[in-house]
Amino acid sequence: MAQLLDAQRILHGAAARLGLGAFLTGDVARRFSVYIDRFNASGAIADDDFPRAHEQMENFIGKRLALTRDWIIHPEIQAQQIHEPLFVIGQPRSGTTVLQCLLALGEGYRMPRYWETRRPSPPPGENPHADELAKIAETLHIEELLRLAPRLLSAHPFLDHGGMSEAECEDLMTLDFHALHTLHFTRVPSLPYPTPPADGVAAFRFHKKMLQQFQWRTPTERWVCKGTTHVCNLEALWDVYPDATCFWTHRSPEDYFASFFVMMEVLYRPVNRNLYKEVDVRGVIAQMSLAYDAILQSKWIDDPRMCHIRFKDLVRDPVRTIGDSLAARKITFTPAHEAAIRDWTADPAHRSDRYGKFEYCLEQFGLSPIDIRTAFARYYERFRL
Repeated sequence: MAQLLDAQRILHGAAARLGLGAFLTGDVARRFSVYIDRFNASGAIADDDFPRAHEQMENFIGKRLALTRDWIIHPEIQAQQIHEPLFVIGQPRSGTTVLQCLLALGEGYRMPRYWETRRPSPPPGENPHADELAKIAETLHIEELLRLAPRLLSAHPFLDHGGMSEAECEDLMTLDFHALHTLHFTRVPSLPYPTPPADGVAAFRFHKKMLQQFQWRTPTERWVCKGTTHVCNLEALWDVYPDATCFWTHRSPEDYFASFFVMMEVLYRPVNRNLYKEVDVRGVIAQMSLAYDAILQSKWIDDPRMCHIRFKDLVRDPVRTIGDSLAARKITFTPAHEAAIRDWTADPAHRSDRYGKFEYCLEQFGLSPIDIRTAFARYYERFRL
């Protein structure tokens, strides 16, 4: 036997158990119901797996209700100013995580962390004891994920930071049903593949509320965020954060597509098990080729708020690459930041292969480098990849 998730049962169960019924709005209920429909479209969950899946989904919506409570009780949270944030954008597996970590080494700079994203209430800094418990709990959660998908650590070694691992913007947006980030749903076998937010402005407005939540009790000079769907939503990003600087990492698509497709299998197969569906690799490539052709003709491709960074340049000389990009935006690159980057890149604890080399190739998906180079010819030419 198998069961589908019931949005109303999950919502009202969480509200009753947590005493948050007063904060369950019709808008949240409607959007969560549509969200659950996406899971159910992937298939019914086996009876043996259903209790854990239901519990995780109930805990997830409980976090969203707690945020509404915090913002009603403390309206000053949303008066927080987010000043000139930095956003790393680019495709998954194109060096976005490394660049985010290096940028965040600047004095007063800060990345969102998994523990904050997964347990945003009470607001970080309001209850230090609760913060420590949240870090421990999320480290255990990541350890559980790595037991489920052990190869994931070689694909994304930064998970060795546990609850202190850097969070993606899509992690934050998931809490308002704009994204589907796997980390929230490791026990839900009907987890669909992610898609870019349908309403980019709404997604970034909620994202901003989350940053305000995080910095209310923990002052932050500048945020360094990262999102792998932002390339498709740049106008929305700048609508909400008009003073943001974006750093688009450019890596040869023949390299990052192979890595991405293998990582999706490594992550989704053990989570979804009998409901696992292979990625339509040719469909993804066709869609992304069309999207990139449109992006290359967009008005923002040469916007002064955009810094283009080739992955090979970042690897070859991270100090110069980052320093030049910051200088182009008149953002101070201090000697301390430069020294921190040198120390970080020289530390063996940050080697990308510290848990073994992550092996991948296009051929296992019936593709060849020439297939990718043909589909993305204009992109290769534009950024000399």
